[in-house]
Amino acid sequence: MKKLLLGAIMLSFGVAAKSPMTIDPVDGKPDASRFLLERATGFMPIPMLITDPAIGYGAGLGAIFFHETEEQKKIRRENPEKVTTIAPSISGVIGAGTNNGTGFGGAFHQGVWLDDKVRFEGGLFKANINVNFHGFDTPTRMNLKGNYAFSNIDFRLFDSNFFVGAGYHYFRGDVTFAGDAATRMTNKGARADLRLTYDSLNNQFAPTDGIKAKIIYSDYNKRWGGDFNHQRLNVDVRSYHEINNKWSLAWRVNTVNTAGDVPFYARPFVQMRGIAALRNQGDNVALGEVQVGYNINTRYQIIGFTGSGTAYDHGARKLDWNNTIGMGFRYTIARQLGIKAGVDVSRSETDTAIQIKFGTAF
Repeated sequence: MKKLLLGAIMLSFGVAAKSPMTIDPVDGKPDASRFLLERATGFMPIPMLITDPAIGYGAGLGAIFFHETEEQKKIRRENPEKVTTIAPSISGVIGAGTNNGTGFGGAFHQGVWLDDKVRFEGGLFKANINVNFHGFDTPTRMNLKGNYAFSNIDFRLFDSNFFVGAGYHYFRGDVTFAGDAATRMTNKGARADLRLTYDSLNNQFAPTDGIKAKIIYSDYNKRWGGDFNHQRLNVDVRSYHEINNKWSLAWRVNTVNTAGDVPFYARPFVQMRGIAALRNQGDNVALGEVQVGYNINTRYQIIGFTGSGTAYDHGARKLDWNNTIGMGFRYTIARQLGIKAGVDVSRSETDTAIQIKFGTAF
């Protein structure tokens, strides 16, 4: 199994396993760090296995390109045994499809500028999604077809771990139920964000220590170009702890609260491994998840995780908590970047999912 995995990794780089660009000189193991950073054409292929009950079974492929600064390159070459603490900027493209006709694709960029004093992310995506909508008495097939664009920028406060920022998100698309053209609705959704972030992570791709906490206030408003007026407050905390050289612990909590005229398809839902998208949906959402990792060696890790989430309306309907459990493995595929890749198998009271993971799971 190990040889098959490593062979697949080497094939995905398109080079032989004996190439010096794919062997880490520190431990002699297959590694993509120099392939990604030393070559202008180096990129990380991201295969996707989709088993989400909400959209069916399918697959996809992404490609991520890394952009080091000259200073980052100098530090990496002088300290080959160390893992970077400031992530390089990245650009990527992605495309995927499933057996129920769902398809999506797009491109994005994440910029880390001025020695990590400024962070930017933006992207443009197109999607044709078929999904069961659970907001009626019985699940109803819903088709959502449209375009989505977004941009966020954050500024570090002095030399602290705090960032303040703003964002703009825009969506235009058609919503149709049960394939009936008479139900088609064309909507625009536009929002402006205010963001406060605390980030002490030791690595942005697969952290082992530190906290990342975000508070995002979103104003969906006609003045920004949308069709609806409503507000959303998202509080998200993710914490990582390296207990010793073998064991690690990570946890997260997330709450989303809304107010105003929220369109039915934009109501928040529980987003967690093992739970189908849009299944647990309401005016407000709360969830928590815990993950334990065990390092078999410096490259391989096995993980186990569990969590619970719920959705509820303002002063009315409240769903039961939906519990999840799962396990997976990780391989450190690019040691100097701290990037891990692997597979998670998760199960909730209603769904089962198998997912290929790149970087941290949350």
